[in-house]
Formats: sequence, C-alpha cells, structure tokens
Amino acid sequence: MKSRLSLVLAFAIAAALSPAVRAAGESPFSAAVPVWPKGQTESMNVFCGFRAAFDAKQGDRPVLRVTGCSDYRISLNGRHVGWGPARAAKGYFRVDEIPLKAVEGRNVVAIEAAGYNVMSYYHIKHPSFLQAEILLGGKVLAATGKDGAFEVQLLPRLQKVVRYSGQRTFSEAYRLAPDFDAWKRGKGAFAAVEKEQCPAVKYLPRRAPYADFRINGPFKPVSTAKVRYEKNRRIVPVHFVEAAGTGGVNTEGFRKKDLEVNWHAEIQRLVATNRASVASGAAASKVFGMKASDSVIFDAGLNDTGFFGLRVKCLKPGTLAAKFDEILVKGEVSPLRYSCANVVAWEFTKPGVYAVESFEPYTLRYLDVIAKSGAFEVSAPYMRTFKNPEARKAKMSSSDKALVKIFEAARETYAQNAADVFTDCPGRERAGWLCDSFFTGRASILFTGSLESERLFLE
Repeated sequence: MKSRLSLVLAFAIAAALSPAVRAAGESPFSAAVPVWPKGQTESMNVFCGFRAAFDAKQGDRPVLRVTGCSDYRISLNGRHVGWGPARAAKGYFRVDEIPLKAVEGRNVVAIEAAGYNVMSYYHIKHPSFLQAEILLGGKVLAATGKDGAFEVQLLPRLQKVVRYSGQRTFSEAYRLAPDFDAWKRGKGAFAAVEKEQCPAVKYLPRRAPYADFRINGPFKPVSTAKVRYEKNRRIVPVHFVEAAGTGGVNTEGFRKKDLEVNWHAEIQRLVATNRASVASGAAASKVFGMKASDSVIFDAGLNDTGFFGLRVKCLKPGTLAAKFDEILVKGEVSPLRYSCANVVAWEFTKPGVYAVESFEPYTLRYLDVIAKSGAFEVSAPYMRTFKNPEARKAKMSSSDKALVKIFEAARETYAQNAADVFTDCPGRERAGWLCDSFFTGRASILFTGSLESERLFLE
C-alpha cells in the first residue's frame, strides 16, 4: 500500500511541476552546423572531445547553445557545467542553452561527446554529431563548422566493450594517462582529427529543467576485503553479451570475440574473501591504500542517481574496477542481481593523480572499488547527482511521520525518474515509459489536468 501511495504521489508531483508548453521552431543556431570526426558518424561507441577558446571581459556572460547524438558532458575551464541533451522523439534533438560564468581573459569550453549508434530503449539510433556555438550579445564567438573554431580529438575510452544492459548502450572502460583531462583546461597535447559536416536535423526546445548537479559525498566506507581472481570461474551469461552483433534492439553491439575487454565477465571472476567491516566512526574522507586484490565498499547513504567519481593516486600502473548496486547481498555488491554490466573500469598507465567520474548516470547506493592490479591511494568517492531540481519545491508537513516519509520517498522517486524524461527506472533502462494503455489512455489526463498538458506529457 505504501509503495502504491508513493507512486501516486510521485505522479502528482510530476503534474504540479510539469514545464510550460513551448512550440518547436526553426533551427535556433546562428552559425553552428552538425559535425563529427570524419568517417566515424556511423561507428559504434565513439568518444571524442570538442574544444573551443574565447576571450571575455569582466562581467561577460556568454551562452553555450548545443545539441547532439548521443550524450555530452560540458566543462568551462575544467569545471563541470552541464550534461545532455534531454531525450526527444525520433528524428528530433533537444537544444540546451547554458549560461557560462566566464573569467576575464582566456576561457576554454570542452565538450566530451559519445556517439553510440546502436538501437536501445535509452537513445534512438542515429548517425553521431555535435552542434554547438558560443554567443555573447548576439555575436558568435565560436561555432562547430565555422573556421575550425571547435577542434576535436578522440578520447581514451575503450571502444569495443560490452553494452551496459540490453536496454541501454555501452558500458564504460578507460585507459588513462595522468594528464588525460588537461585538454579541458586548454593544457597539454590535443591530437586534433579531421571533422566532417553532418546532415541537418530537426530541433526541439529542452523543456525539462536543468539539473543542478549537487554533490552527494564523500561516501562512507563500509567494509574491506581481499579479492581472488578466478580465471576459470563459470560465468553467468547474459543475452546482450552472448548475442551481441546479431541485430535487434537488445543485441546491437560488438561481437564477444572482438571485445577489447569484457567487464561483465571479468567482474564475476573477482571474488571477495575475508570481508571485514570498517569502524562506524571512520571518516568518509579517509584515504585507502589499495594494492592488487584489495576491495573497499562505500555507502552513498541512499539509492541515488547520477555520475559517480573518486580521487585516485596511482602508485603503480594497474586497473581499478568500481562495481555498484542498490543493495548489498550478504554484505557484497552482486555483479548479477541487476542483470547489467554494473561496473566502470579505469586502467592507469602511469603513476600520478587522477580525478575520474563516470560519463553516464547510474543508480546506486553501494560502490565496491576493487584493485585488480597495480597500487593506489583511493579517496573521496561521491555522486554528482542527476535529478529534477523542481522536485525540491514540493513540501509537506504532517503529524503522521509515516506519511511524511512516504511523501519524501515519492519526491525522491520523481526527482530521479524525471531528470530529462519520465523514466521506467533511471538505472537499468533510463527509458521513457508511460506504463500501460490504461495509464496513457485515461490516467495521464488526470495527472496533467488538460489535453494540452497531456500532449506535452505524452511527447
């Protein structure tokens, strides 16, 4: 009964906070055209970085206008400022307009962009592109396709990996050097590649509110363990790995024999032993020295959705894997319970200090950081939350504490399930979902209040 009431309250919050209807129009771009690394527009799982520099005076507030397929993460002078775009109907792309807090002098806008090019519940399958421009008072300071103002390079994310799930696109695995992100600050080497202009697309306004990317963290340590690598361990197979490359919405991807690494299998081979609790008063900011075969489980404090990260000092080159889930099973983070490749892995090629963060949003409470090889100092795991900030406007007071808890659960449910589209779940699927035909046919109008609002809701 409580779960049903929580769901009803979540949709009631959705109705109250639905954004106003705005009509789609012509291209909102002044000068930018869609571009992508040449010859890669239809390649699977391409990860690249676009960069443009501009000068600003004190008080200038330029705006970044951007869209693309599939996802992008934006930074200004190395600081995170946004992630997008919001999802749209097939053949349409929503446009973000993000104010930039420029500093006096030289500024660098960096956009990390992923082009997935597979069918999924999460994204449409469409040739990859990015379209972006920086404007100040109507003047275009930089634009994709304009005199090479935005240069592009390929980034060190492994391409031939397993999908994250049958419903979503690819999992994340990286091979990094200490200066891997210096380009975002305008520093270090930039291996620019040739771009090509892509066909024009249709645009929609964003409509969904922008997340404020609040930080939840650092997570608290829960336990430590030793991990044994069992090379011959029997692996529980999943369809989206075993049948990859055979076609279909759940199996487009790289064939198993062609993978650079198969972390869905590798994480099952890492088996924890001698698990021991960390003292309840241990500082969340504690630095954990980790050698090969060490594991530390951290607790976010709640089931949370967003981009998790941590600080890593690499003492000896090797690999860290972070597996995650919403619950513990007999004190462990299960690699199988969620039927996903719930793991992000980083191979560190040289000693140095690294700040790493997942590119895609995930849902988790527990994070198990495992040193497969090498030696590290790991600290300050956190979540950069990805939620609908409008949910915080919903308030309730009652003498019935149980009812207040249900309301708070509903508010958190809405915030995580309506960041940029109403989702079935923000973890395994991140798919737009309107339940069954009764809901879409009758209940939606009750929650939205009018036929016009229902049209937006169903869009």
